[in-house]
Amino acid sequence: MEKSKIAFVILYYKAYEDTIDCIHSVLCLDQNNFELEIIVVDNDSRDGAIDKLKKQFKDVHYIRNDKNDGYARGNNIGIKYAKNTLKANFVVILNSDAVIKDKQFGEKIITTYEKEQFYVMGPKVIGFYDRKNQSPISNCDDKNINKILISNDLHYWAWKLNAIKLIRKFRTPNEGDYVKREIIDKYKCICHGCCLIFSPLFLSRWNGFDGNTFLYKEERILFYVLHRLKCKTLYCEDLTVEHKGGTSVKKTIGNQDRKRFLFIYRERHNALLEEKRVMSLSDKEIENVLL
Repeated sequence: MEKSKIAFVILYYKAYEDTIDCIHSVLCLDQNNFELEIIVVDNDSRDGAIDKLKKQFKDVHYIRNDKNDGYARGNNIGIKYAKNTLKANFVVILNSDAVIKDKQFGEKIITTYEKEQFYVMGPKVIGFYDRKNQSPISNCDDKNINKILISNDLHYWAWKLNAIKLIRKFRTPNEGDYVKREIIDKYKCICHGCCLIFSPLFLSRWNGFDGNTFLYKEERILFYVLHRLKCKTLYCEDLTVEHKGGTSVKKTIGNQDRKRFLFIYRERHNALLEEKRVMSLSDKEIENVLL
């Protein structure tokens, strides 16, 4: 019987040391029942690190993007390469600041798929520093998009006008506001985007995420579309990754608070509008949201 092939797509942007740890963790996985491939997509980092990575990890596939396309489009490049060129059965999207310590991670993907026949699966995501679980990020019945959009825009203009202290009480829900674990239905929740597993069922129909976002909400749109189309998704606590969090954002915009938060709220605004647009689509139209 031919072995399954699992391709790991790691989107790189100026996180050299983290990426080394990430690649090492994938290479250390037990590979008894599958073939392993690693794809690093350089999102126009221009820091010379890819050349250094090539010397250190010669069996890894490298793709250079000629511009920073953001999370969704950057990962889509890797997904299409894994699917069409490497003929991968499964594609795992893994943030460069995440590591896998469970050596049976790949084996568990295959056995879980045989049992569950999911389209997309997300693992438990443990914070590297605070050890808190970051996934799932919410239930799928979250209908507060208009409220979140208003609060987000209030924060944007408060930072823009240097009036942030006046509206601190209107706190914007964000990736840190994870839902209570006891109310989670593992088939009806939204998993953290730092690690997502795309199955043969998904890859037979699509090539990746909605490409109309740069940063934020990609996983929310992905899971919303799949649930609308009655395509099975799964949150799996038997799979675990550790996530340092926020590295690519900090490298993109630096660490200055005002500049950082203006960038965050602007990109969230755009992503929320796209999420709202997707929610308004008919069942026939929504099939074409994903690449």
